[in-house]
Amino acid sequence: MISNISIHPKTMFKNALNIQDFSFKSHTSTAIIGTNGAGKSTLINTILGIRSDYNFKAQNNNIPYHDNVITQAIGSCL
Repeated sequence: MISNISIHPKTMFKNALNIQDFSFKSHTSTAIIGTNGAGKSTLINTILGIRSDYNFKAQNNNIPYHDNVITQAIGSCL
C-alpha cells in the first residue's frame, strides 16, 4: 500500500501536493477525482515519471520511497 504522498517542484522545497490520508492498495483500481487545478494530473504525471521537474516521495508499508522506485511498481490506465 502506497501512502503519505508528497510532490514538490525540484526548484522549490514547498510541497505542491501533500496527501497524508490517501493510499493506493495493491491489486485494486483507484479513481482520482477533484476540481480543476486540484493537482490530479500533476500527481499522476509525477508518479509515472512524465513530470521530471517534480520530486515524489511516498511510503510503502511505512518504508519511505522516492521518485522512480514507486514509478516502476505502478501501472496506469489514463
